[in-house]
Order: sequence, then structure tokens, then C-alpha cells
Amino acid sequence: MISRTEFEQSLSTESVRTSQIIHIALALGALLFFGVVIFLYFNGTADAEPEEDVIQALCLVLIVFGMTAYGAAMFVYKKMFAEISLAEPVMTSDGKTIVNQAEIFVARLRSAQIIRLALFQGVALFGLVICQLSVMNGLMHASPVYWAAALPTLFVILLVALTFPTKEKLAADFELYRETHNG
Repeated sequence: MISRTEFEQSLSTESVRTSQIIHIALALGALLFFGVVIFLYFNGTADAEPEEDVIQALCLVLIVFGMTAYGAAMFVYKKMFAEISLAEPVMTSDGKTIVNQAEIFVARLRSAQIIRLALFQGVALFGLVICQLSVMNGLMHASPVYWAAALPTLFVILLVALTFPTKEKLAADFELYRETHNG
């Protein structure tokens, strides 16, 4: 297995940039939807009679969905990280084969990160749908407590900020991988 120094030297800027773009894109999806909710809150008018029972039920579903998805996200990420194999080359979507161990590691780590972020984003988008429904039926103006359904969006942004891939962070992840795989 290559050393951390060899990892850093053989890691391409393109590979790091690809991971960064994916992180930004997943965060922007939730942020843009949040922007729509904010716009509707300040510029929209309530179309219907507030149905607080439905919103409360959706909030309970959000809590259960969130706990389940967050647990699954962490479990799947750890499992995928533990099962990374540098011995097997990776096929890219354009048919190229990656044999460089640094690039193989980043490609497999990226897959684990995408799944983790997608699960977090799913919860965030569901919470934002609750916010949007609350705004559209006038409930948000009457009970601002329903803004709490937007908190999963904050979790996505925090996760992206804390795990945003840089060459240094990827090297640290690789070092952790080396330690756990007796490298």
C-alpha cells in the first residue's frame, strides 16, 4: 500500500475538484429549495385554510425519517469505508480504468460520501416540503415553530462544510484507511 506522501503526490487536482463539485451540488439543491420557501414566505399568500394536523403528522414522519436516514447514512458510510479495496481497479463512466491507488481510494470514498450526503439531503428536502406546505397554507405565519422542519437543511450544509474534500482531508482519510487496514 502506498504511503500518505505517495498518496498526496499521486492525487490529481481533477479528482479532488470532482469531489468538491459533488459536495457543492448536493448542498445547493437543498439551499435553492430553501430559497424558494423563503421567497414564498415573504411574497406568497395563503391559498387554503391551515391544516395543522397534517403538518404535525408530517413533522412526526420527518423525525422518524430523519433518525432512520441519519443512522443508515452513518452505517452505510462506515461500512463502505471499511470495505474499500485498493487492489481492484475502478471503471469510470467513460470506460477508463483507474489503477492509481490514490485515485481508486478517492473514487470509492466519493461513492460513500455521495450516499451519505444523499440520505442527509433526502431528509432536508422532506423538511423543506413541510416548510413549503406550512407557508402555502398560512400556518408558518401563525406558528413559526414549523421553521424547525428546515433544520435538516442546516445539517446538510454543516456536513458539507465539515467534510468538504481538500487534498489534505483526503490524505487524512487515506491515513485513517491505512491505519485500519494495517497498511
